[in-house]
Amino acid sequence: MWIKRKHEEVNFYLTQILSHHGNFGSYLCKIGKKEVAECRYCAEPNDTPEHTMFACPRCEQERCEARMTIGSNISADTFLKSATERRENFEAISKLAQNILEAKYSEEQG
Repeated sequence: MWIKRKHEEVNFYLTQILSHHGNFGSYLCKIGKKEVAECRYCAEPNDTPEHTMFACPRCEQERCEARMTIGSNISADTFLKSATERRENFEAISKLAQNILEAKYSEEQG
């Protein structure tokens, strides 16, 4: 399904979500850059890409914008399917990843 999509390329931000290599407590803890994997926004014990994209209260506004385009909630279970259904969905999910991760980087830089 993902490989056969006919639109758009995976960008820097989606790569981080899909590979789990990015600004996530779980990854930063794994590589020794953080002592704990906790989410800095809501104290979730394991800040993963799934938590950041689909559950963290800090990112609700960004998710709401994506829902308006896609027409439904997205979750870890549905986001790949949604992204491959329509170009607009893919762009909304790509923008969601970019907006969330850029905000995280910016807020951590102070």
